[in-house]
Amino acid sequence: MKKFLVNSAVMLVSLLVGLLLVEGLVRLTAEPWLEQRMAELNPDSDAAGFGSDTNWSFESKDGNFLKFRAGSEVAVSHFEYDLTAHIDEMSGRVTVPTPEAGAPVLPLLGDSFVFGIGVADDRTIASRLAERHRDWRFLNLGVPGTALSEHLYFLRNRHAEIGSPDRYVFFMYTGNDLLDLFRGAPGEAAPERKVDVVAHADEASSSQRFLSRVNAFVYYNPVLKRSYAIQLVRRYLLNTLNASAQDDGGVPLVHPSILMLDARQKVMQQQAAELLAEQFRRLDDLQDRLGFSSLVIVVPNVFQLDTERLAGMTARYAMEPQDVDVMTPNRIIANAAKEHDFRFLDTTECMASQGDPKELYYLQDDHLRDAGVRALANCVDPGISTFLAAAGD
Repeated sequence: MKKFLVNSAVMLVSLLVGLLLVEGLVRLTAEPWLEQRMAELNPDSDAAGFGSDTNWSFESKDGNFLKFRAGSEVAVSHFEYDLTAHIDEMSGRVTVPTPEAGAPVLPLLGDSFVFGIGVADDRTIASRLAERHRDWRFLNLGVPGTALSEHLYFLRNRHAEIGSPDRYVFFMYTGNDLLDLFRGAPGEAAPERKVDVVAHADEASSSQRFLSRVNAFVYYNPVLKRSYAIQLVRRYLLNTLNASAQDDGGVPLVHPSILMLDARQKVMQQQAAELLAEQFRRLDDLQDRLGFSSLVIVVPNVFQLDTERLAGMTARYAMEPQDVDVMTPNRIIANAAKEHDFRFLDTTECMASQGDPKELYYLQDDHLRDAGVRALANCVDPGISTFLAAAGD
């Protein structure tokens, strides 16, 4: 028995030494993509939370999210930030400063970039613009995880409630807003897909769900997420799975922002363009019926501005330079907008001139930092000013 215990201990120590040697070797020879991945997993921040939009108080209609509950507070927490967002009496996020009563309302519709994930109430894009246009009420109707199909649902159901404004601003984020259209509109069946794209976690296969759970376990484990060797193995397994999926005509499991830049995914991108065209047609119909005008604003994702992060991410997925077209989502949105009488503004070029992208976007979360929101406000303000000065259509 004693000999067995000794032998077991020796084997265990040998195994641990071997693992440590492998880990050390991987660290010494780590490529840039791996260093970038480890920096993302272990951001330099004092925030300890995660899960930015859970347990929020809201009201629904027919089982679909409609609006946040007026007067509520919501925790906005992640590894890189930890703050509280406040909801105003019109069920939008609080905007600072608040104009005098009776000021005309300009609703801003969009996802988490409009809501302001990662910044305080007085630092959102709505608040930044409100500072510059104090005779207007900027109503922040951004809702994390939503796309244009949901924004039109909010508009149809809340237009009269918020005072029947004669102008709306729609922000479209190039990272995942097009991909989210594959989920379909609230209360409608998801569109039939020409490719096997996973647009929601519930649609993942059993093997994908299993790998996702393993990935999440490592992601949140304070010890395992510091292992370079684990991330190297993860890359091999993920790229093997993706190669098999593409051989079968499917869409690879990659960062959604990268998926929309992948020049090989033309079928998926063409259907995304068709889905957007349908939503823009519905917006056009709503304009005619309810009597308002629209401004569509494109917000770039970090990989369109930060060439270093783009190179690291594409290397992680074993993509070649010719596989990437960084302006694909912008062209899809611009082409669809041209078919309708929408004012249109793409902020990508302007955002690229606003400074180091690493100072504009969070490293792990990819949302805009305070400096990034300030830069976005600089880029959209000329278009907003023109839109506000124009007579209501």
